[in-house]
Amino acid sequence: MKIKVVGPGCPRCKATYKIVKKVIDKEGLDAELEYVTDMNEAANLGVIATPAVWIDGEVVIQGKVPKESELLEIIKKEKKGEMIFYLLNKLKTRYFTPDK
Repeated sequence: MKIKVVGPGCPRCKATYKIVKKVIDKEGLDAELEYVTDMNEAANLGVIATPAVWIDGEVVIQGKVPKESELLEIIKKEKKGEMIFYLLNKLKTRYFTPDK
């Protein structure tokens, strides 16, 4: 899982980074965390308001400092989606791949 905290380095953005880091550490998540301060890159990521949290290609929070519980709920949904995608691909490969 790739997580990016996006913001120019203001106190709210730094607070968001700390919260994200805390949740990752507390939950023992296998996540790559990055702090993006380049606003050109932020625009390319689809961020309109900072602070923002970007997870695996999607802006999931922007314009506010998230609560730990809110962030954890979003991460769990993302992980659940990854598991469903993995299982569907496994089923597709197992049952729908033509024999050679």
